[in-house]
Amino acid sequence: MRFEQREAISEILKVIFQYLDLNTMCVGVYHRETDTFVHLSLDFIAKKSGLNIRRAQRAMSWLYRSGYIVGYRQSFYDIDTEEYYHKPSIRRVNSKLLFDLGIKEFALQRARTRSKRRFQDVLLKSLSSQKQPQFKPTIAVSNINSLIKGVTEAFALPKNPKPLQPTSIYNEKLKKLMSLMPNLTLHEAQRILPSPT
Repeated sequence: MRFEQREAISEILKVIFQYLDLNTMCVGVYHRETDTFVHLSLDFIAKKSGLNIRRAQRAMSWLYRSGYIVGYRQSFYDIDTEEYYHKPSIRRVNSKLLFDLGIKEFALQRARTRSKRRFQDVLLKSLSSQKQPQFKPTIAVSNINSLIKGVTEAFALPKNPKPLQPTSIYNEKLKKLMSLMPNLTLHEAQRILPSPT
C-alpha cells in the first residue's frame, strides 16, 4: 500500500470517528429538531477530510473491502418523474476496526453505555424543557361515574343471548363475502362457502 493511500485512509477514519454514533455504530449526526439520524454523504466526508472525491472513494472502498465499514445504499425510484433518487449511504463501523486499533471490548461497551446515557439525558432535557399543558378536570366525579356506567351497559353482553341458527350465520358470511368481492355472483359465492349443515 502506498503512502498516499495510507494517508487518505487515516484522514477518512478521523472524520468517521468524529461523526461516529456509538449507540448504533453508524456514521452520522442525530438531528434534534426533526428527530432523525442524518447519514453523511461521501462528498461531506471528503470535504471534511480535505481530500478530493476520488481519493476519498478509493480509501472508502478499501475500508469496505477490509470489512471495517459496512455500507448500505439508499435509493428509490419515483414513478411520477421516472427517475432514481439517491440518499447518502448508511455506513456502519464494524467493532473489528476498533479492536484492531487496540480498543478492548470492555472499554467499547463502557463507552457505548455512556453514550446511551448521554443521549437519554439530552432527550429527557429536551422533553422537560417543552412546557407540558396543564389539564384541569372540568367534569364532576358523578358525571364520570354515570358515563362509565353507561359505557359498560352499552358494551355489555346480553345475559341470555339467543343462539344463532346455522343458516343465519351462513347468510351473514355470504353477505360479508359478497361485500368483499362485489364482482362475484350469488351462485359463485355459495360455491366458495361450505354449506350450513
